[in-house]
Amino acid sequence: MDSWQFHRASVLAAVLAGTLMLTGCASKAPSVKSASAAGTTARANSLEAPEPTPVTRSKNIFKASTLGEMPDGVNRSNCKPQSGRQHVFLIHGTLHSSMLSFKALGPRLVKEGHCVYSADYGAIDATNALKARKPVAENAQEVALAIDRVLKQTGQSKIDLVGYSQGGLIGFYLIRDKGYASKIRHFTAISPSVRGTTSGGALRFNQAGTCPACADQFHESDFIRQFTTNAITVPGVKYTVLATRDDWIVTPFESQFVKEPGVRNILVQDRLNGKTVSHVGMMYDDAVIDLIVNVVNVPPAG
Repeated sequence: MDSWQFHRASVLAAVLAGTLMLTGCASKAPSVKSASAAGTTARANSLEAPEPTPVTRSKNIFKASTLGEMPDGVNRSNCKPQSGRQHVFLIHGTLHSSMLSFKALGPRLVKEGHCVYSADYGAIDATNALKARKPVAENAQEVALAIDRVLKQTGQSKIDLVGYSQGGLIGFYLIRDKGYASKIRHFTAISPSVRGTTSGGALRFNQAGTCPACADQFHESDFIRQFTTNAITVPGVKYTVLATRDDWIVTPFESQFVKEPGVRNILVQDRLNGKTVSHVGMMYDDAVIDLIVNVVNVPPAG
């Protein structure tokens, strides 16, 4: 499968995951099929992306038992960032995995000279490709343990954080409410559900109890009400938020911006004139990935 075919299959998988969140039409994802250039058919189980070139398990920072499929170059042990680059931890989104959210971004950040890490979290059923479905607070606890492991293994006192969708909400939550302000240098939130979503699909998908995190991200949930009572950011951490006006999953898109001191808010269409990109497309569009990489490379001043 060439890169364009993989891109199409990945976008289809992500769109399907987002559609499931909105409609609540199923608790298990159908399989995704794509044809190779020779006309043969490759199967992708549930919403999982086609297998990448595997990273040797013995060279990963996490034990094999805690590691799902990872994008190329992610979780390399003994990694040393190039000059001016950082150790970066990626937090994937709801009904996604590290592979689905960061198949494109992870290797790009590695190529830029960063040391990149991630971990799948929130699996209700370990055999299901749809991760990050446990209550948000439980998901955050799993992410926190993974971040702590990276800090311990690398000997770093601080790390950069990138969170997509629910991963953005978790990043804000860990920094403000769980004492991670002292551990995070720069946090980049991509399409974050920081104030939840007005989409009723967040509730419908959890009707059978299959996605407590979806219900937690409804804008009137107890979790969101409590979280948004006070200021969302804390001093000492640099923040960047990226959003697209074409987002139909975290709605309204304006709710993703955090208009507080020390936060750089970026609307994709202000930087990429005429760009049409959806919530799920943020992690697959080449121009948007370039923008995200530039944001990670150059934190806001101050």
